[in-house]
Amino acid sequence: MRVQRFGRVVREAVVSDIAIVGGGINGLLSALLLAERGASVVVVEQGACVREASWAGGGILSPLYPWRYDDAVTALASIAEPAWPGLAERLRLESGIDPQFSPHGIAHLRIEDPERAERWQHRSGRRLDLHRRAPLPHWPAGMTEAVTPATWMPAHGSIRTPRLGQALRARVMQHERITLHEHRPVTGLVRRADRVIGVATDTGPLMANNTVIAGGPWTRPLLAPLGIEVPIRPVRGQMLLLQGAPDVVDRVVLMGGDYLIPRRDGQVLVGSTFESCGFDKSTTRTARERLQASALAMAPGLAPASVVAHWAGLRPGSPHGVPFIGETSLPGLWLNAGHAGNGVVLAPASAQLLAELLGNESPCVDPTPYRCDGTALTARDEGPAATGRH
Repeated sequence: MRVQRFGRVVREAVVSDIAIVGGGINGLLSALLLAERGASVVVVEQGACVREASWAGGGILSPLYPWRYDDAVTALASIAEPAWPGLAERLRLESGIDPQFSPHGIAHLRIEDPERAERWQHRSGRRLDLHRRAPLPHWPAGMTEAVTPATWMPAHGSIRTPRLGQALRARVMQHERITLHEHRPVTGLVRRADRVIGVATDTGPLMANNTVIAGGPWTRPLLAPLGIEVPIRPVRGQMLLLQGAPDVVDRVVLMGGDYLIPRRDGQVLVGSTFESCGFDKSTTRTARERLQASALAMAPGLAPASVVAHWAGLRPGSPHGVPFIGETSLPGLWLNAGHAGNGVVLAPASAQLLAELLGNESPCVDPTPYRCDGTALTARDEGPAATGRH
C-alpha cells in the first residue's frame, strides 16, 4: 500500500517509496525507521552490509571529545545517546543477536582544555565529572596513574559494532516493508528531467519516489556525475585488537586522541589513526607500533597482551564532522552521510531526522546545519576538522 506523504508517484512502476544506497548502520537504521512509518524501502549495497566503516569502528557511543565538536553534532548526540540502551535491547530481542551494549563509562585522561569541557558541561546539561587532581573513581591498578586533568562520563559506553551490524541486518531482513539487495553495485542514478526517480545497478534499475544516499565515503564519487560536489572524503582509521591481559581495562579510556575499548570477552580494542590516503584500506607497521605504544601509555598492565588483529576502515570525513542530512538541489535525492567518526553514535538521531524530513514531520532538531541543497554544500569551510579528528 503506497504511502503518499513520502513523495509523489511517477508514472513508471515504482517499486519503493524509498531507495537507500548504502547498507551501513546509518542506511539500515534509516530503512527501519522509514518502514515503521509505513514506507516501502529498498536498500542496495555494493558489498555485504555493515562491512565498511560501521564494522571497522570501535563503537564508542559518544563523540570522542564531545566538548570540541560543533553544536550541530552535540544536538544529534543529545538525542542519539539516550536512545542506544533501548535500541540495543530491542534489536537483541527482535533479531536474536546481542549487540553487546556496555554502559561502562568513558574516561578522558590528561586533557588539555578542562575549562572548555566544563563550559560545555554547563551549556549542554550533560553528565561530565571533571577531575583536576583527584583520582578517577575505582581506577584499575593496571592503568596509568598520571591521569589528571581528566573527565569521567559514567552514563556512556560502547557497543560491539560487528554484532550491531548483524542484528540490524537480521531485523531488516525480517521486515515485510524492506527489500535488501547486497553485492549489487549502484552504477548511477535514474533521472527524469530535474528529478531523481531511482538508482541504476548492473542488473537493472530500482525505481523509487525518493532516493537516499547513505554511502559513507563513497557518497562523493556517486554524486559527482550529477554535478553535486559534496565535501565528504575517506579518512582511514587503523585499529588493533589485543588479547592476553583481561580485567586491565574496565571502561572506555581516551588519551591524546587514541582510545581503549574493553570487550566482554576480555579483549581490548585500540584506536585509531586518522589518515588522508584516499580509498586505501591497507594497514601499516608504523600505525601498529604507534597504537601499541599508546595503549601501553594508557594501560601499562596491557604489556603481556598480544596483537591478534589489525585492520583499517574508511570514515566519511566531513567539514567539522557535521553530517549532511536532507534533500539535495535535485528533487527526490537525499543524503544521510558524512558523519566523520561519529556514524555509529549519531545513527539513531540521523535516521530519525531523515525520516521526519521525508515524511514532512516536525524535525527533532533544527535541520539547517545539516542541509545539502543549493549553496549549503559549498558554504561549509573545509578546514582540518574535515578529517573527523577532534
